[in-house]
Amino acid sequence: MAKHQAFQTSDALHIEVDRDILETGAEVTIRITKSGEGCFQVTQEVHLDHAQMGRFLDRKCVRYQCADCPVGELCTDWNRWCDMAGLYKKSRNEAQILDEIPLWRESRRENHACAAAIHDAINRNFDGMYLSDGCVGEVVSVYGYDRTMWVLAATMLYKDYDGRFSHDNKQWAASVIPFNIAKDETADYICDAHPAILNGFVDMVRKAYQELHLLDSSHCLADSSKLDYKNQLLILKPEWLNTANKKPELQYVYATTGFGCDPKACGTKVYGTFLADGEYAEFRRSDFLGIADDAQLPDWVREKLTEQQHPQEEENTEQEGLRQC
Repeated sequence: MAKHQAFQTSDALHIEVDRDILETGAEVTIRITKSGEGCFQVTQEVHLDHAQMGRFLDRKCVRYQCADCPVGELCTDWNRWCDMAGLYKKSRNEAQILDEIPLWRESRRENHACAAAIHDAINRNFDGMYLSDGCVGEVVSVYGYDRTMWVLAATMLYKDYDGRFSHDNKQWAASVIPFNIAKDETADYICDAHPAILNGFVDMVRKAYQELHLLDSSHCLADSSKLDYKNQLLILKPEWLNTANKKPELQYVYATTGFGCDPKACGTKVYGTFLADGEYAEFRRSDFLGIADDAQLPDWVREKLTEQQHPQEEENTEQEGLRQC
């Protein structure tokens, strides 16, 4: 991606680079070319890898259109990071302090649209007695599990007085929305569907999410979030995977380097490899639940982990086998 800026030779050279780009850690190249008599043009070229682009789009809350896709078709499989229009989980006060009000506003607009989609899906799929099986899929396929669950949880907490919502679902809702987000912040995206039917919809969403069998903190060593992550197998938080890639096998990441590996360091970046397919990516320390518990690892993970930890030994073994042949 490039940004053009023209200036006169008599002007002081002042080049601004988008702060959100700088915070991804991307490489920025500044090119100055002559564009006319006494005039020059400055071009900023930003080189982003997949992880950096994912972070930039998430901060900007924009949708990405792949250059290789047909016109108008949004590319959703180019990156396995969180869904394109990022769900903002901080309070408005935090957004003000962090200068992220535009992100907070855009996420609130998306939440409002998601609440309307839930209401419409219930109206279309309720036959007077039951909700059809495809009801959840209509919403999740567009807004993702994370945003759908956020809106549902916000609705239940906002209407916590309503006895038609089950106690179990109310407890679940309290675990989704941070305690420091006040009710008036979520009032704009409360779903107004019939409470009893909405409670059934929540049951269906939670069941569908549980059937993904995603890994949680119970799959990590106790208090491992306080340990050094270098050369350790980590568990990625489910919310950092988009809906299409919410799979437990993609939560295993082998960390190799980065200041963020050290819990006492000021840096936050962690570099590592997805164990499932070997894709190398950049993360933040806060993206992980902790270090994976070796006792709970599937056999395929143990095999891949051995390859990551002892690549030279594997290569020597293969060469020795060829010589014996």
